[in-house]
Amino acid sequence: MPYQFTIQAPSKTEAQLQLRTKLEELTSTRPAYAGLRNQVNLAAAAFIALLDEDPAKDVSVTITGEFTRSQSKVQAASISVSAELVAR
Repeated sequence: MPYQFTIQAPSKTEAQLQLRTKLEELTSTRPAYAGLRNQVNLAAAAFIALLDEDPAKDVSVTITGEFTRSQSKVQAASISVSAELVAR
């Protein structure tokens, strides 16, 4: 089950809040992803933390991944995180 989303926010703190909201939305529509929420949030937070604060730019975060279950057991999981400062 692949997933992908992008958030854009005016600060690193707001990006974290938007990320949590997006993950809650994802897991509410795809309950099988509930186990991923913490891991994806931690991975994205690590990349967001690397960015400098720039009040003239937004923080953009793109998450792409895949999660495979078989007989209620996780068979595979992957994530790609991209975080960058972008023009408003």
